[in-house]
Amino acid sequence: MVENELPVYKVSVLLASITTFLAIGTLIFAKHPALRSIASVSVLGIFTALVITFVFYPTIFKFFLSSEDLKKGFLRLVCVCCCTR
Repeated sequence: MVENELPVYKVSVLLASITTFLAIGTLIFAKHPALRSIASVSVLGIFTALVITFVFYPTIFKFFLSSEDLKKGFLRLVCVCCCTR
């Protein structure tokens, strides 16, 4: 079930990143140094979030959710941690 839904999320993240990159990336051409600096840092953050989404998340999901027993144990752990706070 998770493997079937993961490509849908990847497309959503990619489209959101592209539109954000285009909108904020245009500020790189601004003459004001503060706007240019904000744009540079924002574009770097968008790129980093994109890499983390496409590289690290699938690896983490495969590591923690590789078998049915691990899935049940991991989900119980998440429920216990979230519900006790």
